[in-house]
Amino acid sequence: MTELTSCLESLGLQNVVTIAQSGNVIVISDLDMPTLKHRVEEALTNAYNYQAHVQVLAMDSLRSILSAYPFKNHDTEHHDYVVFFENGLETGCIQEIVVDTSLEQLQQGPGVIYWRVVKGFTLKSPFAKVLTKAAYKHAVTTRNLRTLQKIIGSAPD
Repeated sequence: MTELTSCLESLGLQNVVTIAQSGNVIVISDLDMPTLKHRVEEALTNAYNYQAHVQVLAMDSLRSILSAYPFKNHDTEHHDYVVFFENGLETGCIQEIVVDTSLEQLQQGPGVIYWRVVKGFTLKSPFAKVLTKAAYKHAVTTRNLRTLQKIIGSAPD
């Protein structure tokens, strides 16, 4: 992750923190979100020779999203995720799904869909299959609740 840190620091970003080999990064920047997104994508594309796509969120937004997670009874039988969407695609996505409530629970939030799925069905559930559609490929990222907690726990105060 040292290369990633160096790449982002070369953009003038400060306090770059990478999170546990997950591809998640915390930075401090005075840039507005769209400019930051564009510059990071351009730098990663040039540095790593692939068409980079990133999502940029303010830490306060991430904290609000995590605190609004609706499925509170965490257990060992399920995985808990937040699926982040761009451009309002979460509304169309959730309308496409015929939920099998024996496998998964879904709830839409602002820019996200909260998802709890039975272990072993993360790639097989109706929702997972919808997420593989081309319309969502470059506009969606899924994060486990524990990863989001680590990100928030790693953020400067």
